[in-house]
Amino acid sequence: MSMVRRARGQTGLLLLAAGLLAGFARPGSAAVPDYVGRPVVQVRLEVEGVELLEPAVTDLVETRVGQPLSMAEVRETVGHLFGLGRYEDVQVRASLMNNGVGLVYALVPVHRVRAIEFRGTLRLSESLVRATVTDRLGPTPAIGRAAEAVRLLEDLYHEHGYRHPMVTFRSITEDKADGTRLIFDVNPGARPRVRMVTVEGAPITREALLDRINLRTSAPFEPVALVTSLGRYRAELQARGYYEARVNYLQRVAADELTVDLTIIVETGPVVTVRFEGDPLPERERDALVPIAREQSVDEDLLEDSKRRIERRLRDEGYRDARADYTRLETGGTLTVVFTVTRGPQHRLAVMEIVGNNSVPTAQLRALVRLKEGEPFVDSIFLADVAGMADVYRRQGFAGVKIDPMVSPSDRPDTVERLVTARVSIS
Repeated sequence: MSMVRRARGQTGLLLLAAGLLAGFARPGSAAVPDYVGRPVVQVRLEVEGVELLEPAVTDLVETRVGQPLSMAEVRETVGHLFGLGRYEDVQVRASLMNNGVGLVYALVPVHRVRAIEFRGTLRLSESLVRATVTDRLGPTPAIGRAAEAVRLLEDLYHEHGYRHPMVTFRSITEDKADGTRLIFDVNPGARPRVRMVTVEGAPITREALLDRINLRTSAPFEPVALVTSLGRYRAELQARGYYEARVNYLQRVAADELTVDLTIIVETGPVVTVRFEGDPLPERERDALVPIAREQSVDEDLLEDSKRRIERRLRDEGYRDARADYTRLETGGTLTVVFTVTRGPQHRLAVMEIVGNNSVPTAQLRALVRLKEGEPFVDSIFLADVAGMADVYRRQGFAGVKIDPMVSPSDRPDTVERLVTARVSIS
């Protein structure tokens, strides 16, 4: 007597193990002890009823003749066979034989799909339907992935407003050498029509908005097209300075699912402008430093990043104390973001001192210094130069070298310019 256990992937392996552990027993057949631990007396591999003797496959079998039946070895064998990628199903049959266990691994080959076809009333373009499958699964998906293709197609029809699409598949093999045709039968079902549209918050009339988003009552409701149209209208609002604009919709489908009522909700937010006060910034750099128009956003992260960009830009010119604070002023439907720029005095390098360099000549270290006396002092460049000095010492074997950079601005009360003494102490 025998019982078939199918194995598909990891789940299949677990089912197979459970079947073996529970025994292949039927009324009148042997119980679990008659299989587990009994010697394997025969192992046979079959492909569609024909014995397979190919060494590259038979060598993968872990259940050896003469060895006791082991669940782990059966699972490993099934895993090896699936790993070849040649079989879409592995069936294991066991039976009592000559005081031992006879095993048959029945292999179901993966049939090559030479073409896929779509039948039924598609209602969507066949190119779109086909691309939905092939873009994800390839031009000729394996039959084992047909169920996944069905889900993709049903999702596609849902996105286009069809409430209860039905997609089934079947395969036809006319000639094994010629491959298999995979056929999807599509029944989209009904799609509700737009009964009524309500508009909230739009800065234009209802009729003008419906015309802008190409939405008509009595027309079939197509969510994908509506979302695309609302996205274009939002982009129009943002191009007019409404950077915080939001455009959404709500739907209420009738109980009979024949009609749907829509509510279009427009939240323009304020018109956004940017103003700079305090010390001047080059106009050609303002949009790059404060990319509000490009990003079409005024969220706090963007404003904080803009503040840091301005300050970094000025500090790279020697304005070590530069600040670029911002405020948001909202009045009469307009949001003005004001950046107040305070450069402070420009710092210039007066003297660069290097002390304690007993092992590396001063000239060698000075060659690494990019800052020149009389030029703007930039902290980031100075610290990078100090790191270069430390690297010279480490390459010469001084792994524990310690370098202390110090910067001392002059005490003179010049609000336009200050001189800096930079000192590098090496120990």
